Amino acid sequence: ARLARPGLLVAIAAAGAAANLGYVLALLDGRVVVVLLLFYLAPVWTLLLAWWLLGERASRGGLGVVFLALLGALIMLWRPEAGALAMHAPEWLGLGAGLAFALCNVLLRRGRELPLGMRSVALFGGVTMLAALASQTNRIELGPFVTATAYRNPALVAKMAETIDEISGGRFVFGLGAGHTW
Repeated sequence: ARLARPGLLVAIAAAGAAANLGYVLALLDGRVVVVLLLFYLAPVWTLLLAWWLLGERASRGGLGVVFLALLGALIMLWRPEAGALAMHAPEWLGLGAGLAFALCNVLLRRGRELPLGMRSVALFGGVTMLAALASQTNRIELGPFVTATAYRNPALVAKMAETIDEISGGRFVFGLGAGHTW
C-alpha cells in the first residue's frame, strides 16, 4: 500500500516539531510573559494560514480580532526610547513556535480526509523528532504541549514517550489531556 500524501504528513511532523522545540527553547531563556504573549498569537496566524492554505475567508469580526491582537502585541513590545520592538532571540522563537503551531493545525485540517490515526502519527512524529535532538544535548528538557489521550492509541503513546525519555536521560516532560481535534 502506498502512503497517502507523504509531503503533507512530513510537513505536519516538521511543524509539530518546530512548535514544540521553539516553545521549549523560548521559555528556557526568554521573558516568560512575552514568550507566552507571542506564542498565543497563534490564532492570528491560524486565521491567516487558513485563508491562504484552505481558502477560508475571515469575517469582519475575525479580521478585527487579528488587528486588535497584533496591536496589543505591538503596544506590549514597543519601546519608544529605542524606536523599535523589544524582542530578543527567545521572543522570536516564541513567535515562530506560535506560527509553527498554527501551521501544524491548519495542515492537520487540510489533511482531514486522511485517517485520524495517520494524522496523529505524523503529528507525534514531530515530537519523536525531539528524541533526536535529545540525544545531542544534555541540558534541555523536551516535551509536547499536551498530548490528547482520546485520539491516539495509548500503548503507542506510552511507548513513544518512554523511548524519548530513555534517549533524553529522563528529560522528557509528558503532558496528557482530554484533547480536541478540528
